[in-house]
Amino acid sequence: MSTKPSRTKQWIASHVDRIVLVGAVLFAALLRAWDLDLMSIWQDEGLSLYRAGLDLGNILRGFIPLGDLVTRDVHPPLYFLLLAAWSQLVTSDLWPSSQVWLARWLSLLASLPAVPLTWALARRLLDRRTGLVAALLAAASPLYLWYAQEIRSYSLVVTLGLLAVYLLARALDDDGSARNRLLLLLGCAGASAMLVWTHYLGFLLVAFEVLVVVLHAVRARDRRAMAPLAVLAVGILAALPLLPLALHRLGIGAERHQHFVPLAVILADVVRGFGLGRTFYLDPASTAGRVGAVAALAFAALLLTGLWHAWRARRPSALFLAGYLLAPVLGLYAITLLKPVYLGSYHLIAASPAFYILVAAGVSAIATRSRSAGILAGAVAIAPMVIASANYYVEPRFHKDDLRALARYVDQRAVPGDVLAVSDPVLDHSFTHLLRRLPVQPEPRPQASGLPDPRSPDQRLSPLLEGRRLWFMAPGDPDREWLDANAVLVDAEAFRGSGMPVYVRAYEADTDPETLDPLSDSALEQANLGGLRLIAWRAGQQPLEAGHAARVYLAWRPEGAVPDYKVALRLLDTSGRDWAEGDHEPFHGELPTSDWPVGETTVEPHDLLVSPAAPPGTYQLGVTVYDPSSGAVYPPDGPLELGEVDLSRPQAPIDPHMVEVGDRVWAEGGGIAVFGISASKARVNAGEHLPVEIWLQVTEAEPAARSVRLELIDARGRVLSADEEQIPLGDAATPGDLRRLSFGVPMPPQGGTYGLRLRVLDDGGGTLWLRRGLVPSRGVWLRPVLVAAPERTTTVPEMDNRLDVAVGEDIELLGFDGGIEDLLPGESVTVTLYWKATGQVTTSYHVTLQVVPTAGLQSSDPAGPPVAQSDGVPAGNRPTDGWVGGEVIADARTLTVPEDASPGAYMVIAALYDPQAPDAPRPLVEQDHQQRDFVLLGRLVIATPSANRVRSP
Repeated sequence: MSTKPSRTKQWIASHVDRIVLVGAVLFAALLRAWDLDLMSIWQDEGLSLYRAGLDLGNILRGFIPLGDLVTRDVHPPLYFLLLAAWSQLVTSDLWPSSQVWLARWLSLLASLPAVPLTWALARRLLDRRTGLVAALLAAASPLYLWYAQEIRSYSLVVTLGLLAVYLLARALDDDGSARNRLLLLLGCAGASAMLVWTHYLGFLLVAFEVLVVVLHAVRARDRRAMAPLAVLAVGILAALPLLPLALHRLGIGAERHQHFVPLAVILADVVRGFGLGRTFYLDPASTAGRVGAVAALAFAALLLTGLWHAWRARRPSALFLAGYLLAPVLGLYAITLLKPVYLGSYHLIAASPAFYILVAAGVSAIATRSRSAGILAGAVAIAPMVIASANYYVEPRFHKDDLRALARYVDQRAVPGDVLAVSDPVLDHSFTHLLRRLPVQPEPRPQASGLPDPRSPDQRLSPLLEGRRLWFMAPGDPDREWLDANAVLVDAEAFRGSGMPVYVRAYEADTDPETLDPLSDSALEQANLGGLRLIAWRAGQQPLEAGHAARVYLAWRPEGAVPDYKVALRLLDTSGRDWAEGDHEPFHGELPTSDWPVGETTVEPHDLLVSPAAPPGTYQLGVTVYDPSSGAVYPPDGPLELGEVDLSRPQAPIDPHMVEVGDRVWAEGGGIAVFGISASKARVNAGEHLPVEIWLQVTEAEPAARSVRLELIDARGRVLSADEEQIPLGDAATPGDLRRLSFGVPMPPQGGTYGLRLRVLDDGGGTLWLRRGLVPSRGVWLRPVLVAAPERTTTVPEMDNRLDVAVGEDIELLGFDGGIEDLLPGESVTVTLYWKATGQVTTSYHVTLQVVPTAGLQSSDPAGPPVAQSDGVPAGNRPTDGWVGGEVIADARTLTVPEDASPGAYMVIAALYDPQAPDAPRPLVEQDHQQRDFVLLGRLVIATPSANRVRSP
């Protein structure tokens, strides 16, 4: 029999430590390299990039201009010198924006040696099993993950401090030649000096090293054992030039967010921070917070167990590790007695290896008594670290300052000609590299010398406001005051991550209403929108481009006091489909309509975000005004048409990765590529329609694909329902064009988990092959759909008004609750309609509840359009084609009669209609021996604008 397997096993057994160690290092590298640009560059990282970009003298001096303030970076310069050299090494001319992403690799690479160094130190001080567990803890550390992906010095601090301590431990425990001991001590001195030149709190670890040497000499009772102090003095002397900086740091007074912290709080922070990092819930009122508290207690218990185990096994090692952990803690606490400098456990990160070694010793001690208990203890230590690392990647609440979201917001709304100004070069480095479309104005940045621009705000800012929008990132007080006095604030947005909020303010010069185009005569007749009259408009640029922002200037004149309205701009094709997002408060809430002067003209620059999937052509621009508090919409029967605008194909194809979608896919075939799916709900009720958007890109000039079909599949592979949409290719589809298809997939009446499958069809309805990677398929599985069974009732409740009227063939309106006779001008009433399914309804109807004028109290014929109405899916989420026979549905709707409703006779009616065929006849009703397409609920009279309504007999 061959001996090869036994030799393999022997080799693995003899190299198990190294195999585990290599695995731990690879795991750490993969964990920390995964989605390295997940976090946005935040302010401190921008400071690192700025300082590393200075010349050598300014890197050493560390002067940092922040707006109008010139400050000094308190951190020593070594990390910034390394970052400058690294940036020169990895900068790519082909991909300039990659410089920031590549800069993080310096921190990541600096963090990896900590894993084998932790293993080596633990193995030397205690035993091999403790070394392996400690290496795994260091690899999984969520604290190390955080700083391995940040352009700051803390990863380097851990590695340099750990290297210095390990070399010192070897030198004091080495029985080899004096030459070897000298080399080890020189290495320790060099690493210690580099540590102090990286972070000023490195002095605390150097003090621990000196203490260890002194105690070692005392224990040895030999003056010659003090010789290592002479070698360590080399490192200390190398750090002496930084002493004035450290003293200056202590003498500059209290700083923002810094206050005295008791020792007990610092010790608790050490356990939580080293064990759970910065991405674990600590709110004691939440379940996750209580789990975090239990995890912190478990770490504390393992830490004390490990210290006790080390004390029993190797007392000097226990003292060494305790000092390694506590000397920096106590030293920093002593400093805080003079000046508050503590901001969190990351200030003590140099001591973290001792924490992981002692926790590993606790796991090892438990494993010595019971292997299974040791495995459980190891799981107790690793599990919260894994959860914290997962939180880092998936929980937005733990992300840093959200500059990326702010840059996306600005990019989406900027139009050609806009410029961005930044208040200081730190923001320049941390923010402007994220922009894709908006050019960065070189002024009013501070000068290269670090001194503020001496020109007045008028000289610097006036040229930036000439016919454009000025986006200003965190303007200083003088600039903001000048802009507030001489320009119009049109937008101000703030975004918050785990740090300070970041914000941008947008300004424009006043726009002369005379430069706008007056409305057409037909539009002027309808231009009074709830007391807000539109008198002129103008699109900011012609033609518009798909996938880019547009700006439409609207001139408004309030004819009286108005509420805080929202304005919705619509870009409508010939079928009435809207291809843009333009629904927001005027001036984005900075100047609400209720503050507009009555009778005076206010020109509003309204943002319109054109869909990247909008086909080129001519569109109708429409506008709607609505009151979000009452639901009143003006005009009530559809947008006011302003005029036609041309939409062109974007000058350069839009990268699909720049389009925000819910889930990324890439399935190519038939001349198209499906690249995204957006479903508004992860959980949907039975009987509802699941809204789904499919994004695709045209890849061939004449694609064979003509339509996309979405199918709902059960566990047996049966197609339960489907929705199919034609691909809007038009006559001039070009490779690179994007298209968006909207679906409403019917859900079954039963709850459960179903599959959603996509098929691409040709013009004959045949299924085309798709390629997903290297795998061809006839259909692409997109995502599971969780369908919740709705609560159904067949019990007919008590109601104020009983009707029992059949509406169509399979639906009956049983009656309603609500005092419609109490409708007064400007007031609202909630009417609850009670519907009953008498059969299986196959059409998804919408309900409309309306107040309609009539020719007289006895007339049942409408005499004009409704003055108030409420439309939508029954009960908000219960489409009629999901009803089952005998089911009763309560449908609550709110009606608001406008203040200016004309005196006269009115009736309140309810009806059903098919939203997919709005011109089709509505289901007929037999009521009071009359056949009509609505149910009459009651009548009322408006005598005068101030009179009460009275219900007619």
